[in-house]
Amino acid sequence: MDFLELFNAVALSQKSIPSDYVPATALDAVVDEDTLNLDSLDVAMMYFVLAEAYGVPEDGDEELPKGMTVQDLHDHLLKEKTVDPEDTYESIEALLEDLG
Repeated sequence: MDFLELFNAVALSQKSIPSDYVPATALDAVVDEDTLNLDSLDVAMMYFVLAEAYGVPEDGDEELPKGMTVQDLHDHLLKEKTVDPEDTYESIEALLEDLG
């Protein structure tokens, strides 16, 4: 499962106005409103879906750092994961259907 493709699909699914989303084209894209048109609520909702897909335990107070890139997010998920989404879901569509 390509993480950039997964990131874009999850981000798009969490936008209240999907046409406003600017897809990430590289892993060094900054996850923010200026770059991807994702506000803080969009980012939080996207993170919750991805964290659940990767089985990241809830810490409660975890706040994503300003200036975080898609690669930073991926690295965090890989570091904290307890499951691989590829082992649970056949496709990104199946993941979104279950978690989105």
